[in-house]
Amino acid sequence: QLLVILILMEIEFKVTQKEHGSTVNHILKDLMNLSARQIQRMKNNDGMFLNHQRCIVKDVVYENDVVTVILKEHRISNEIISSNMMLDILFEDDYIISLDKPKGAPVHPVGKYIENTLSNGLKYYFEQKGINMVARPIGRLDRDTTGVILFAKNSHVHTMMVKALNADDSSKKYVAVTVKAPDCDEGIIDMGIKRSADSIISRITAEDGKRSLTRYKVLERYSKGALIEFELLTGRTHQIRVHCQAFGIPVFGDTLYGTASALIDRQALHCRETSFIHPFSKEKISIEAPLPSDMQYLIDELKKH
Repeated sequence: QLLVILILMEIEFKVTQKEHGSTVNHILKDLMNLSARQIQRMKNNDGMFLNHQRCIVKDVVYENDVVTVILKEHRISNEIISSNMMLDILFEDDYIISLDKPKGAPVHPVGKYIENTLSNGLKYYFEQKGINMVARPIGRLDRDTTGVILFAKNSHVHTMMVKALNADDSSKKYVAVTVKAPDCDEGIIDMGIKRSADSIISRITAEDGKRSLTRYKVLERYSKGALIEFELLTGRTHQIRVHCQAFGIPVFGDTLYGTASALIDRQALHCRETSFIHPFSKEKISIEAPLPSDMQYLIDELKKH
């Protein structure tokens, strides 16, 4: 079934001395990062306001003025099944929502997974609030990777958040338990990554692959493994897992790039923290997810030996 979904969002911008004497168009285009198409749509639908009065893009703004826009997003979408499931919400505001993703949970419906994905759970969550909304994932986590994941509440927020997460002042940090410890306590793995020729899923390191950079820092060493923090400096598919395999320190339980483990039934990889400058509030946001119980059990067992 196809649904027409109308999403409304109101965004305000308070003019500072720096923008004093500029135009509404400058605020919308250069500071609120709205596209020409979005601005035209607001002009046609009375979606622009200056000090809560309708305005035009040529109007001049002065310090302490307030520019308000109402974004209307009509989207025809396949119905996403609403699933009543437990969601661990780490952060939410008018623009984004962040969850602590559990193991085994796909991010959105795909293939045989049409129910009980995080997107299905968010659909139900919003319905309970009286909102008909389909959240958009910002980035991905593999089905068996846990931790911080972000969703945007409309397409404009999604665009802005992708820019924010690609900025130099943003970071995404993971922790993993590896079957061996690297020789050095910290460093950067610099190996190109490309798709494996005989698989649509797996990746390999290669000189002709896309340059991929992963910073690592050993947090704890064990006789048969290590707890390592990883920071992605680029964002390739399976980057940490591929780099760990190529670096000789495969992730515990990673059956695609290593071997199965009796101590954990998935790859021991967890997105622990995502930090960024909020594109609307301009505040520094840091969202953290605690270490899941199965990885803590694995660590405890390794410490016994």
